[in-house]
Amino acid sequence: GRNEKNWNRLLREEIAKKLKRDNEIDAKPEEIIVTCGSKEAILLSVLALVNPREEVIVPDPGYVAYRPIVELIDGVSKSLPLREDDDFEVHPETLKKSITRKTKLIIINTPSNPTGTVLSKKVLEEIADIAVEKNLMIMSDEAYEKLIYDNSKHVSIGSFNGMEDRVVTIQSFSKTYAMCGFRVGYAVGNEDLIREMKEFKICTTLSAPTFAQLAAVEALKNSSNYVKM
Repeated sequence: GRNEKNWNRLLREEIAKKLKRDNEIDAKPEEIIVTCGSKEAILLSVLALVNPREEVIVPDPGYVAYRPIVELIDGVSKSLPLREDDDFEVHPETLKKSITRKTKLIIINTPSNPTGTVLSKKVLEEIADIAVEKNLMIMSDEAYEKLIYDNSKHVSIGSFNGMEDRVVTIQSFSKTYAMCGFRVGYAVGNEDLIREMKEFKICTTLSAPTFAQLAAVEALKNSSNYVKM
C-alpha cells in the first residue's frame, strides 16, 4: 500500500546518498530498484538485458548463481577462466578474446566470491574500454565491497565517466550489515533498464519485505561505525 511505497522511496533515497558517498555513483531514486537480496537483482538484470542464445561472459570460478540464471532464460554462459597461480586476476586481453558477435553482457564480481580478488582501477578501466568498443553491457556484482583487506581499495566501474548507461551495479545488505535473512539487495543503472526490471519484479516477488526495508534504512543511517569495527 501507500506506506510500503513511502518506505521504499525513503530507502532508495538513502541508497542514493550511500552510492554517492561510498562509490562515487550519482543516481536518482528512480535509477535504483530494491530487490529480495542481490540474487534477485542479478536475475532481473539478466532478464532485462539478455535474449535467448545471446552470450554472457561469466568469471570462472565465480559465484554459483551466475551460470544457472543465464541458462534459465536460454542464454549462453561463456567462462572467463581465472587461474589460482595468477591470483585469479582478470586479464582484459583474455576477456576481449572471449567476446563474439553474440556477446551481450559481461559479469564482473569485485571483491570476488569465491576468490577474494579485488579488481584494480586500471583493470576496470580496461574492461570499461572493451565494453564501449564492443557495445556491451556490464553487470558489476559488488556485494562484498566492504570486506576489504591488505590495503586493497574497492572501485565501482559504474562511477567511471561515460559508463552510466553501460553498467548495472548490484549490491546487497547481506554481507556489509550481516542481514542475510532479511533479503534486501538492490541494483542501480539506467532509468529505462531499472523500469524494465521493475516490470519483471511485479511478476516475481513484488517487493522486498517491508520490515527488512525499514532495517535497511536504519543500517544506512546509523551503522558505519559497526561496519568499520
